[in-house]
Amino acid sequence: MRKLELPLLLLLSFVVLAACGNRTDESPTAEATEENPTSAPTLTLDAPTEELPTLQSTAYPPLPTPTPPGVDAGYPVFTPVPTSDPYPGGLATIVHPMGLQCEDVVYPDLSAAISSLEEDGIAVVAAEEIGLEVCAACGCATSEHFRVQIYAEDLARALELGWQRLFE
Repeated sequence: MRKLELPLLLLLSFVVLAACGNRTDESPTAEATEENPTSAPTLTLDAPTEELPTLQSTAYPPLPTPTPPGVDAGYPVFTPVPTSDPYPGGLATIVHPMGLQCEDVVYPDLSAAISSLEEDGIAVVAAEEIGLEVCAACGCATSEHFRVQIYAEDLARALELGWQRLFE
């Protein structure tokens, strides 16, 4: 069986070499002469001498220019009604950490934080405990923070107590 494989393998390799071998073109390329230049001739286009049509139609009168709403007498004049709680709103959001790492907590829970604000005459509208990303070292704030909404009139007093304004 081995004796048969070797001639078939050689025959197959000769066929592959012959198929992939160097080809020669039967039509030789034309060399550049005066009668047969190699570069393509340059074309020059003449501009049309006739007049191009205009974009404006002469069959109908031109359309009127539209006017914005409120300028015509047909539209009512819009006067906005002021809201009772205008943006940015009558509420301010403030935050305070539960305490500092490696130290005693300032407020042990949310109810203690709310009661400290209410003792100073600051009305609390809404409150929740949130977790924020903080550094992990002594002296940094804890990740547990208290987020409280108060009226904007009480903001200055809350900032004096050590709370910080949270801009959302």
